[in-house]
Amino acid sequence: MPRGSQPSLTERRKNETRLDIARTAASLFATDGLRATRAEDIARAAGVAPRTFYRYFATKEEAVAPLFTEGAQQWAEAVRRAPDGLTVPEALRHAVAETLAAGDAAAAESLEWVRSLLRMSAGSPALRAVWADTC
Repeated sequence: MPRGSQPSLTERRKNETRLDIARTAASLFATDGLRATRAEDIARAAGVAPRTFYRYFATKEEAVAPLFTEGAQQWAEAVRRAPDGLTVPEALRHAVAETLAAGDAAAAESLEWVRSLLRMSAGSPALRAVWADTC
């Protein structure tokens, strides 16, 4: 998309659907566990058909990629917003403080999902690969 142009309504809907599925997957993974959650469970809970799920994601683990991507973008933006004159370690500490300080209930829930997903990735090569690809 050209710089400065707005995404079309169709693109916005697709992005929202992807994010809805990603949030649903993260929630199910956190509550039911990665192994116990099937792609079909995610689709049903997100209110989409399994076929729609697979149109967006090849595997259940890939379903959380939009959350990882969003988090990585927020992290990069927080580093860029660090005050001028800070050393690299100081800028990183500033970004950590800004990024990890949940300002509202939705941010706190999202942060908890990411923490849970990162813990789960220790035992899941597929989830670890999704994390690595998004970072």
